[in-house]
Amino acid sequence: MSATESLRNLDDYLSNLDGRYPCATLYSSGSASGLSLFETLDWIHRRSIGTSVRHPASDFRSPGETSRQVGKDIADGETEITSAASKHVPTSFSSTGKKGADVANPLLSSKQIRQLLGQSRILLQSNPSPILAIAGLLNAGKTSLVAGFLSPTGRERLLIGESNLHGTHRFIIWLPEAWRGDAELWNSIRAQLETIFDYPPEDLSEDPVLAAKQYNAIDVERPIEVALSTPIIATDAALDQWNIGLMDCPDIQTGITAGVVDKVAANAWSASESIAHIAEFREKLLSRVLRIASAFVVVASANSLQDEYVDRILSSASKVMPGLKKILAVNRVPRRYSVQEISDEMRQGYATQDCWRFYMAYHFDGPVSRERLPVFDLVNARTSNPSQSETLPAFFRIDHSTAVQPPAEVPSNDYLIRLGSQLEPSQLSYDVLRVTLHNLKQACENALLVARDYQTSDDRRCQRLQRVLSEACLSLSYTNRHASSHSGQELPLQVSREIVNQVAVSLERTAPWWAKPGRKMTSWIESARQAAGEVTQWVALPNWMSDRLKASSDWVRSRWHRGEGGKVISSHKFYESIVEHDSNGDLVLDEVDDRTNFLPRLAAIIDRFQSESRTRLDDSQLDAYTREMWNRMSWKQRMWTGMAPAGMLFAPLLAVMMLPMDFGGSAVLVFASMKELLLAGAAGVGMAMMNSDQMPKIAEHEAAWQQLSDLVAITCDEFGVPRTPTDGTFQIVVGNASKSLMPSQLSVRLGSSTEGAVEIMRLEPVFEEKMRSLFAQLDNDLSSGT
Repeated sequence: MSATESLRNLDDYLSNLDGRYPCATLYSSGSASGLSLFETLDWIHRRSIGTSVRHPASDFRSPGETSRQVGKDIADGETEITSAASKHVPTSFSSTGKKGADVANPLLSSKQIRQLLGQSRILLQSNPSPILAIAGLLNAGKTSLVAGFLSPTGRERLLIGESNLHGTHRFIIWLPEAWRGDAELWNSIRAQLETIFDYPPEDLSEDPVLAAKQYNAIDVERPIEVALSTPIIATDAALDQWNIGLMDCPDIQTGITAGVVDKVAANAWSASESIAHIAEFREKLLSRVLRIASAFVVVASANSLQDEYVDRILSSASKVMPGLKKILAVNRVPRRYSVQEISDEMRQGYATQDCWRFYMAYHFDGPVSRERLPVFDLVNARTSNPSQSETLPAFFRIDHSTAVQPPAEVPSNDYLIRLGSQLEPSQLSYDVLRVTLHNLKQACENALLVARDYQTSDDRRCQRLQRVLSEACLSLSYTNRHASSHSGQELPLQVSREIVNQVAVSLERTAPWWAKPGRKMTSWIESARQAAGEVTQWVALPNWMSDRLKASSDWVRSRWHRGEGGKVISSHKFYESIVEHDSNGDLVLDEVDDRTNFLPRLAAIIDRFQSESRTRLDDSQLDAYTREMWNRMSWKQRMWTGMAPAGMLFAPLLAVMMLPMDFGGSAVLVFASMKELLLAGAAGVGMAMMNSDQMPKIAEHEAAWQQLSDLVAITCDEFGVPRTPTDGTFQIVVGNASKSLMPSQLSVRLGSSTEGAVEIMRLEPVFEEKMRSLFAQLDNDLSSGT
């Protein structure tokens, strides 16, 4: 198998082209789908920046803040993928980093891996086309070094000088003229440049004046980042003899360009901010585009030899393309310093950088120690442009033991201009291919590390949120908020319409013979029961009983408003419970408007629970309970009850269902024990309950626990959090006991602003092993020359 075929197989595998080898599986609302490595990274990336799947907490950002942050995050994401694995990746549940958030935001995407794959493919399929990157510091002589390789005609299209107006502010790629004649090679180079830079290259003008503007000016009609990211390509016949290209890189120390010079005087603050942004962007861009280089030359002036930027460029080159040749060239060395002194300085200062060679060039200006200038072909080294008065530097090698001190004759091969003849193009291309494939493998492995970190962080955050929501819902049931105070207390029922209806039906079903006159109004009772939540219908009672029922209902509702005989929970109290339990700030932010934003969502949770809750008590146990209540009535109570419909007994229960109306809507939860619930009915008919311990046992606690489980499930749905597991791995502590929530039969229905958010990503364990084997096959094929 050829290396090209091995790379194609690897690409197909990473893309999961046939659907058989997903990197991860995405579980969403009961469905599952396989994700390729690219799709896995893109899914994480989208959730990280909140553009596709956003947690409700991120909705509280203003549109301007969100767009600014996304723009910044995307720019930050352009850094090399190798640094992402050491960072934490956030889940979708919080995108603000507030209040104890435990994750940062590397904004990883699949773009870097796709670029490396594309570059590897081009390098494998094209003829050798090595490019030597010339990088360095401000006014160090980078373009002057490039000029030494070009013909006099090519030098006319350069921009050389010490002022900002003569600076190189874009990436200029000079290539042998012969490469343009090879259509396949030329197209592959352009494709590779577009892959690296993200924008297709533009040709350098043949007109020296226009070419100078391209070197220096930034197109005001497009964003500066686009202009900086668009490479300029040119050819020169003098490079044909070396069969190697040169990339003239802008400095990274400053961000001054011709486009911002005028701003400095007009608005120093904004200009300074723009300059800093441009400098930062150019450094990030440099670290990316160095991937096209087969070797590096870093140029520094003698007075900036120990500048930290020199070390930063060398380190960046080693990080981006490890193992490739690095050359350090020092320009404008004062002639009072000997070759040995400069050589020692460079060896000691950059001993850890593993530089392949050191070069230096003496400063030509001044009358002192001119005998130290090397004997060099100054005619060919001079620029033919009359406006450029400086002499091109003569760099010669000083890192080996035979380095000479001018005026001794410098061997011809020691001049930097002869470097092209000492670099084998095919070997350079092979080296850059090797490093690119190494970077590709490292990027894929680091991507899996990021995905695993994300999965772990996502699981941890999900578990915290499940606990926050579960304990917040649990605390609604009790007078004391925290579970530690609930020891020994029975969980009260949530007085849903289903429960009230069931109690009413049981009271009617177990009514004894002496209540038969009341049972003649069964049809009216059924009608009233069906309209339990509509005050205009259930209070439309016969005139002879309406006054008494109204009085008893008012009494029931006033007691429960005061917290006597039950507990009424509004969306405001629900919010306070969540705030108290969300100590890590995973869900609730610190902004003033949080309550306003949360209340409609909490009201929606309560409404859905009231509408969909179908939890019921055991009918046989409930009938035994209500039958015993009938039996315990006094004869006076029995006579009154026998004269009225049995519905009179549950009419005050309907008053309980009226409580939401008192709050202006239905968004209220009502909690009560069975005794408290039936005492409400007793208020209407004068029924007295005896010691409840003597009553038949009814499993109201189990029903209440199911109701709580349903409420937690609905709450998780609304906030885009996976429902709590019911396999015993997740338990709520109540007092000294722990208990798992029960499975909810309610369908998963996401909140309006979290659609698609209930998603869980799980990596496939066999993916990495297969990926490593494909990389090993590719390495073997490349080594064997196939």
